Amino acid sequence: MKYEEIVQTIEKKRRFGEKCGREIIESVLPVVDHPDLGMKIIHVAGTNGKGQTSVYIAGILQAAGMNTGLFISPHLQDFTERISVNGQHISKKDVTRLGNRLLDMDWPEEGTMFDYCLLMALLYFQEKKVDYVVLETGLGGRLDATRGIKETPVISVITNIGLDHTAILGETVEEIAREKAGILRPGTLAVLSEMPEEAEEEIAKVARHLGVKYITLSEMEGRGKSSFDHTDRALPDIKGTFQRINAACAALAIRMLYDKDDDLREKVTAVQISQAIEEGLRKTVWPGRLEIVGYNPLLILDGAHNPQGATALSDSLKAMFPGKRFLFMCGFLADKDYEKMVEDMEPLSDGFYTLTPPGERGLNAALLADKIKGHGIFAEACVDFQSGYEKVKKIAKETGRGIVVYGSLYLIGEVREWISKQEGKL
Repeated sequence: MKYEEIVQTIEKKRRFGEKCGREIIESVLPVVDHPDLGMKIIHVAGTNGKGQTSVYIAGILQAAGMNTGLFISPHLQDFTERISVNGQHISKKDVTRLGNRLLDMDWPEEGTMFDYCLLMALLYFQEKKVDYVVLETGLGGRLDATRGIKETPVISVITNIGLDHTAILGETVEEIAREKAGILRPGTLAVLSEMPEEAEEEIAKVARHLGVKYITLSEMEGRGKSSFDHTDRALPDIKGTFQRINAACAALAIRMLYDKDDDLREKVTAVQISQAIEEGLRKTVWPGRLEIVGYNPLLILDGAHNPQGATALSDSLKAMFPGKRFLFMCGFLADKDYEKMVEDMEPLSDGFYTLTPPGERGLNAALLADKIKGHGIFAEACVDFQSGYEKVKKIAKETGRGIVVYGSLYLIGEVREWISKQEGKL
């Protein structure tokens, strides 16, 4: 099959299998001779911030001269974004080659789309002989496909915990925290980012039970060894934003890795690792997350697709643009708490313009607009992004307002693709 056929076939695989991803990966890794064995893995889980934290960690390791593999999901515009080495996405040729191999192979258990992507990444990283692999979980932790790898991660990172995917992970922050803590195993070291106290307590219980040494971002700050020092020097413009926390978490993970890994210390001095942290943070770009793509008018894209993400976006907008008002273009998946995600933006808003995200799970724009208007807030449904954007851009230029497009990552990916084609940006 050709590249397009490979991607379509993999993307049509079921989102959830009869067995959990962990069981599926555990069963299939022996078939491909365990490419994970011998890899130095940094495993990252969490409700919000895990993608950006993963990208920051990979960027720092790359700045330190390490051959670094990165696995993330979902992609915004192209399948190849999911798998990269030293910032370069896997080629379509390699996706085609490895995809054909995996699709022709007999799997002991039927794999989902995510299982195919993860196995492709591990095989690719093995071929590239990477020094480190940064592995972002998909959904959850304990039963996630990434938890099915046999190799124990050198560092396990858990970012902010909140209420998302409650039908699968649990209805309380404590239950979800326990699921995320499922990535921990004896022999790893753990880093906990800023999160609700009750979530941190649950993860700490799991860590202590397993004998896993862990450190928290708040603990380091209390000791006067704050990872925010690196962050504030490298990224002075993001104070008060969720990126600052993700960057500091990544810096702390690298510090812990440096203390543990003799091989890393042999290759890089303490001074060089500090320089790599700041260079890696400064150079890292995370598309679709508080991404400024225009200034006349100000145009920001953010994949805030759950209430915690929306709160973080609202706080960031207040910190970065004090006193500024915005026109919000938004679209959500139907199973999300979209009313809360609108509520967080309302104090900054001069109106909501709703969009229907691509895919079967997208909430209809007209229905969303009606829900918003039911709370006495101005809202208008857009037929599509192009027509809606032309109208909103005109209003923004006349009033000096900014434009924020937020919500489903599928929507953000579609918008980025339109902007890149129509406006020559990105």
